Amino acid sequence: MSNETLTVSILSAGADFSSQSSQLDAVLTGLPRLRILSQTSQAEELFRQNHETQPDLIIVNLVNGSLPAWLADLGQKLPQTAVMVCSPNRDPDFLIQVIQMGIREFVPLPFSRAQMEAALERVRVWSAKKRSPRVPEAGSAGKVLAITGLKGGMGATAIAVNLAVALTEKSPGRVALVDLGRPFPDVAKFLDQPQQNGIFDLTGHGDHLDAEFVQKTLCPHRTGLAVLQGCANFLQWQLLDPRVLGKVWAILRSKFDWIVVDLGHWLDDLYLKTVQEADQVLLLTDLQIPNVKNLKDLWEILQNQDLTAEKVKIVVNRYHKMGGGDLALEGLERVQGRSVFCTLPDDHQALSESINHGVPMQDLAPRSKLCRGLEQLAEKLASACHSESMDHELPKARRRFLFF
Repeated sequence: MSNETLTVSILSAGADFSSQSSQLDAVLTGLPRLRILSQTSQAEELFRQNHETQPDLIIVNLVNGSLPAWLADLGQKLPQTAVMVCSPNRDPDFLIQVIQMGIREFVPLPFSRAQMEAALERVRVWSAKKRSPRVPEAGSAGKVLAITGLKGGMGATAIAVNLAVALTEKSPGRVALVDLGRPFPDVAKFLDQPQQNGIFDLTGHGDHLDAEFVQKTLCPHRTGLAVLQGCANFLQWQLLDPRVLGKVWAILRSKFDWIVVDLGHWLDDLYLKTVQEADQVLLLTDLQIPNVKNLKDLWEILQNQDLTAEKVKIVVNRYHKMGGGDLALEGLERVQGRSVFCTLPDDHQALSESINHGVPMQDLAPRSKLCRGLEQLAEKLASACHSESMDHELPKARRRFLFF
């Protein structure tokens, strides 16, 4: 618990200013390490009062339950100040708007002393970190690995989940799994996790997003995975801000060696920004002729986004070596003009049992063909990552020898 004193300005918006102020005063009176700088009912006066000396927190008391237009300006005009909204309105659409405005805390009305104390303590900790000098995080070179399918049903979620588990063998406790599968996120279901806070909660915090909040939002799994769940509500996907998502990637890179992303197959702005952010993209396909042709079209789209063959790797899922599989594989490579990065065997029964039980294949069928194939893929990715690191270090070593 932080011992910092919290400086607070209060804005009670509405006609009955004295009544609102007295109710809030009754809750705040006697709370330790709290200093009230000013109280007003006018936003313009609030901005004027705090122009030179910004408080740690502004409490906006909205008894009428509606959001004034000036509320969105608080974060821009007072960037070092947290904002708390107090309102009787608990409608989901209202709360989404509050999140989008970058409001750090919401306390429902009527006032509860316990809820207010908890919210103030969170702001106090956040403010103390804001005042502290930032120290660069160690290990900030985590790799973002996006798993995407050519279309729905290619197995992107199954591969992302089980490949992430395989990578934990190489980097115990240093692998995150992010669910961007749309329209419905399935990672939590594949791991039998209850629906919890996820990526929507992070992107709603905007400029106030920090590593501590990201860490609290991750859902730990017994395999050692840290899972960032997707949007439970379909409409929330449309509200994600890709710019804020960039901050999420930066924080995850500083905490993990691998960030495995179940990207699904929806080709939209979020998809394109994610593959651009990623260090590696595994593009899943099968060998059916229509899909081979569609893969060629998709690759042209990705090339127009300045993505290279070194970054986007083709992975053939559910590969049958017999029955003309080799010839079909050669045909795919001929059409694409490059080699397939990896083939994963068809192992329908073992994978279905794993999905239905909500456990990774490593637990249920560790000796299955697909589980072994994913372990080999994890080894291949880890080796390539190690070689890349060596390549970056080698020129430095050579430059040292030039001085002798």
